[in-house]
Amino acid sequence: MNPTSEQLSEAKKQAAEEYHTILFLYLTDQQRYGKAIEDMENNVLNKLDPFPKTVSEACRYLIKWHNNYGGRSI
Repeated sequence: MNPTSEQLSEAKKQAAEEYHTILFLYLTDQQRYGKAIEDMENNVLNKLDPFPKTVSEACRYLIKWHNNYGGRSI
């Protein structure tokens, strides 16, 4: 109910990291990764996979993503 200043500080850091992650994903090359981001959003809506919490997690997701034809996204 009454968070400490340390808890507030940690929550602010976490919120800032998640905000940067969202910005990173939506500012990526939509031509190349648009389908990957759409798939990620659908997974979150279907509660299959959580949304990345850090920019590094988002990078790993995009690097490992394969398109529907089984090839690399590149």
